[in-house]
Amino acid sequence: MAAVGLLATAEDLRGADVPETNAMGLMGAHAACEAMLGLIVGSLPFVKGQPANERYFPDLLRLSASVAKPRLSQALRGELMAMHDIRNAFVHGGSTVDAAELDRAIDAAHSLAEHVPLPGHQRLVGVPTVVADIIDIEAIGMWLRHADQQRAQGHLRLSADGIARALDAAIDRTVPPVRTRTGMSTEQITHELRRLGAGGGFERSTRETVSAIDQLTRWVYPMALGTPPATLAYIRGVVGADGGADFGGHPGPVHRPADDEPSVADLRRASSLVGRIILRLWAMDGLAAGGADAEIVACAQEFLAKPYGIAAHLPVEKPK
Repeated sequence: MAAVGLLATAEDLRGADVPETNAMGLMGAHAACEAMLGLIVGSLPFVKGQPANERYFPDLLRLSASVAKPRLSQALRGELMAMHDIRNAFVHGGSTVDAAELDRAIDAAHSLAEHVPLPGHQRLVGVPTVVADIIDIEAIGMWLRHADQQRAQGHLRLSADGIARALDAAIDRTVPPVRTRTGMSTEQITHELRRLGAGGGFERSTRETVSAIDQLTRWVYPMALGTPPATLAYIRGVVGADGGADFGGHPGPVHRPADDEPSVADLRRASSLVGRIILRLWAMDGLAAGGADAEIVACAQEFLAKPYGIAAHLPVEKPK
């Protein structure tokens, strides 16, 4: 959990390109890597409640390289040591950190995450996998794991869809609910209310009311998730949103502003941020499985095994 939170914090600071912000982001990535190296190494000897020998970053990296499966590449080890040297130069020498150094540190942390062992898994495929294992709500977790599997296979668009569905599935299971999904757009709601009423005054009043609610929601709804509106807008711009209500198991298509594959860097960043949102809700006892989850999970298995149809941006036909 600590590693996921620290990595997501580093991602939050990415892109500002301010020396102080870059430095704090690199510190977060470095701390995340220390936590992950500790998980790879496993237990360390303690004497009277204290480590027998304090393990420094190079020692943890060396020990991790001897036991990690798959093995840490020489290139990754070099990137991790470069990050450690930059961190030390900032902490002990007062040097600055530039955006390129922060980017390298975060990318190295993501690569290291793929070597972290988890119960029931050979290794941590990515941040979404560990979040799925921690929260243990399968209607959310199945999409997180699906996102990691698709990313590992190079299917970035399907991976982004999985992150979007996981976020929407989590939001639909918040306690108390932070959003009510009617399945209708604002225009459809307005049309339905107009149909029930009469007169231009009613129509104008309805439109003004709905517009006011939409404007308020843009600020209040992200705050309920503990996420700045700009960050949530970035996430939605990368992974999109599940347009349909989350019941029935068979997913509807995910809609995003740009109908193409996101970049690997954007997908990694969005995945980390969504992971932190879901973890925060879970840690606050703000998530609960729904009564129909078992049926939803069962219905989704065919799609998860082999994505097809409109929901997978493919022709509408079942796999053979």
